[in-house]
Amino acid sequence: MALIQSTAIPSSGGYEIDQSLRFNNTDDAYLSFTPSSSGNRKTWTWSGWLKRGKLSGYYNVFGTPSEGEVIRLEAGDTLAFYANGGAGCAINTTQVLRDSSSWYHIIVVFDTTQSTASNRVKFYINGSQITSFGSTTYPALNSEFKVNQSGQTHYLGNGHAQTAGRELDGYLAETHLIDGQALTPADFGETGTYGEWKPIEYSGSYGTNGFYLNFAGAGIMTATGGNSTATDGSYKAASFTADGTFTPSADGFVEYLVVGGGGNGAGFGASSVSGGGGGAGGYRTG
Repeated sequence: MALIQSTAIPSSGGYEIDQSLRFNNTDDAYLSFTPSSSGNRKTWTWSGWLKRGKLSGYYNVFGTPSEGEVIRLEAGDTLAFYANGGAGCAINTTQVLRDSSSWYHIIVVFDTTQSTASNRVKFYINGSQITSFGSTTYPALNSEFKVNQSGQTHYLGNGHAQTAGRELDGYLAETHLIDGQALTPADFGETGTYGEWKPIEYSGSYGTNGFYLNFAGAGIMTATGGNSTATDGSYKAASFTADGTFTPSADGFVEYLVVGGGGNGAGFGASSVSGGGGGAGGYRTG
């Protein structure tokens, strides 16, 4: 879904974020993937732009299964991070995220190799590090949990205990997981002319299990339908001389161009006077 201009993420120079993904809590909507090999379980960075839907509830943003890790919005609209059911780590901000008309850039940096406990989990919101917390139980030195572990499902829009009703409600855009690096806001954004926080293009690597989701779609799909099967590169032509059905081969992203020609004018009278030209054709894209 394209971002609406009045609440869009500010652009930086020529870099713009045009797409986001809507998560509807009542649909139990989320994304998931399961790594086939383990990456770095001591150090990783999660970054994403969040626009809230429902407030005053528990909503999971990113996480792994029960007793794993979870980035979560709390019932009091604060931001929290838990690991091992809270026994391994439990950190809750005092800052609230209650503006459902604005985008928040959230970064959570996990790095248990740090000798100072308070440096093992860091929160950044709109470029600024959060230093005020309601609770702080930091993970042990060099501890490992389930993010980047082989065979462990990772969830976007859900996670942790996967309690029913705690799926995210809102929008996510420009989402990254960086496996093996503890990054800073400068890797993902910069301060604009008027003090606003703006995204920039991330130019680093992702590690073994890292990912980048811009929600622009899955590319052009093959399809069936119509009276022609000609292709032009990644595109497939489907010509219809009568009503018909165009059927994509799989779920995903479709670009389309529909062109309709005007009909011919009809002849009239016994003298066989020819009719006028047809109306102009039309087209539709999307």
